[in-house]
Amino acid sequence: MIGTAFKRAIEEQPEVEVKVEVVVVASASCCYVVVLRLTLWWYWKYMRSNTNT
Repeated sequence: MIGTAFKRAIEEQPEVEVKVEVVVVASASCCYVVVLRLTLWWYWKYMRSNTNT
């Protein structure tokens, strides 16, 4: 019983690794989008403050 469960866990390991990789890629792209938006917002605000003065 335990051996079968262990064998099944080993066989499903690559699938788990792929899921982890997808999650990592998704979170990395989300972080990239957030950073890009913050940078653009800061740049836009900076440019506006420069043109006002």
